[in-house]
Amino acid sequence: MRPQAEPRFSKRVPCRLRVAGSTYSGLVLNVSRTGLFVQTNAQTRPGAELCVDLGPGATGGRIPLGAKVVWRRVVAPYLRTVTHGGLGVRIENAPEAFYHFLSRVARETEAPAPVPTPAVGVGTPSAASAASGSPYRVRIRHESGSRSRTLILRSSSEHEARRSALASAGPGWTVLEVQRAR
Repeated sequence: MRPQAEPRFSKRVPCRLRVAGSTYSGLVLNVSRTGLFVQTNAQTRPGAELCVDLGPGATGGRIPLGAKVVWRRVVAPYLRTVTHGGLGVRIENAPEAFYHFLSRVARETEAPAPVPTPAVGVGTPSAASAASGSPYRVRIRHESGSRSRTLILRSSSEHEARRSALASAGPGWTVLEVQRAR
C-alpha cells in the first residue's frame, strides 16, 4: 500500500534557483509540505541539490529552501504554449516561515466557496450543511481559452460541489471534472 501523498496546492510564486554555481529564475506552480513544481529553464539532473528562494509572493520577503531535484520535465519548444517544463523538487530543509506560508495557502485554497442563496422553495442544503460536507476537488476551465484551475471545497454532493465551483468562479467557466478529495 502506497503512503498517502501530501496535499498539493496550486500557487504561483516567483522564485530564484541556485544550483552548481548558477542562478536561474522560476515560477512555483504548486507546493506541498514536501515538494514543489518549479517552471524553469534550469538545466539540471535529478539528484542535484539546489537552493530555492521563494519570492515576494510568499510572505512579502524571500524564503530560502534547501531542496533536491527529483524529476525534470523537458518540453519541446512548440508545446511550451500548452504545457510547462520544469523541475519537481523535494524540500530537504525549510525555515518556519515556509510552513506559515503553506498554512496560509491551504486556508485560501480550502475555504468553502460562497453558495448563492437559493430561491424560496428550492430544496438545496443550507450553507451550514455544505460547510460540514465532504471535500471535493473541482477542475474548471475558462470558455475563452486554455486557462484552468482546481478548486477544493466542501459540499454535500458532487452536484452541489459543481454548482458551488461555478458560482465561485463567475461567468465564463465550465466544469471539467469533479472528484472527492481525500
